[in-house]
Amino acid sequence: MARCRLATWFLTNSKEDSILKDSLISDPTIGDSCYNSRCSTIEIVSWSPPPKGFIKLNVDATVTGDWRKSGVGGILRVEDGSVMGYFQESTGPGPPLLIELMAVKRGLTFFDSIQQQFKERLLVESDSKLAVEWVKNFDRCPGVYFNLVNDIVTKLRDLNGIISWVARSANVEADSLAKDGIG
Repeated sequence: MARCRLATWFLTNSKEDSILKDSLISDPTIGDSCYNSRCSTIEIVSWSPPPKGFIKLNVDATVTGDWRKSGVGGILRVEDGSVMGYFQESTGPGPPLLIELMAVKRGLTFFDSIQQQFKERLLVESDSKLAVEWVKNFDRCPGVYFNLVNDIVTKLRDLNGIISWVARSANVEADSLAKDGIG
């Protein structure tokens, strides 16, 4: 009951933060990673090429307002911006954070199926700060997402890849693919 009240209070007092109430109830420390967006400057960032020796996979997810439909998508590009492949698919019902994690996992599966074509290391970018944080800091992941995040961490390690957060404005192509994936 205390966690539910804390989550309700937090979300009431920080309306700009896009944290799901159920995630905040299961792990109240998620609120610690938020910042007051009113004090920050919004910066529009566009896609940037991967560093030398890397290939970049941008992934994203989208969920309808009632959480009944969702889609994931991703686009794989090399240093000069050329598209080397992409994926998009419907993923069914679920909360946004779950679908964001599913987008990362699906992206890793996609890359694994074609990785023989490339000698570069994989750089995965997602605009979900929490998903990226949980993959990078597995101990901060709530129990409800433990197995999924563990699968991602293992697959990322097997592929010798890294993951990083990217601004939503730098992830528009993956977002578009995810939206098309809903169907």
